[in-house]
Amino acid sequence: MTNTNTNNQLIKKQIVIFIACGCFILGVATGVLFMKFAGSEEPVVRKYTESNLQPLKPVEHVDNQVNAFRFSQMIAELKQHLANNPKDIEAWAQLGNTYFDSEQFQNAIDAYRKYLEINPGNPDILTDMGVMYRNLSQPEEAIKAFDRASEVAPRHEMSRLNKGIVLLYDLNKKDEAIACWKELLKINPAAQTSNGKSLQAVIDELQTKKK
Repeated sequence: MTNTNTNNQLIKKQIVIFIACGCFILGVATGVLFMKFAGSEEPVVRKYTESNLQPLKPVEHVDNQVNAFRFSQMIAELKQHLANNPKDIEAWAQLGNTYFDSEQFQNAIDAYRKYLEINPGNPDILTDMGVMYRNLSQPEEAIKAFDRASEVAPRHEMSRLNKGIVLLYDLNKKDEAIACWKELLKINPAAQTSNGKSLQAVIDELQTKKK
């Protein structure tokens, strides 16, 4: 029992250290949405966790051997921990997030699905799963995940923001995207992009553009 407790404490400590390193390496942006509307650039869907947002595709890709080793080590430790503690939903979330950050998108979905089998009502995990489906070029599945997040938490903003992005840029459904964002504005009339531009202004621009 002592060895088990010690191992669990060690894993949790390593998780904290890894997250701190990951935030330093990838950069963490706090806010509601990071979207680029200038010119013809496609907005970047952001990963939503309880207190921060991280890019779907970080500016600095994790592609060097040191960081690749860190991800591999973290994944191995989490999987070993979960083999002995399969109901640890926090560990499943961390595993999904680690796969997310290392761009192993299907593995992230699988880990998030395990989390949701235990705790099906987490809108943040559902939203992260939707982002993963989007990055696997499965926009319809992404929409389903975002809709589930909105169903369990009707005031969940990020799921609605991301749904609008997928509708607009992946499915070419501008009117539906605008309708989705208008529903969000009913929840939060002050919703903004990360550069301070109001979501209402974005909608106005879309509506004035030629179809």
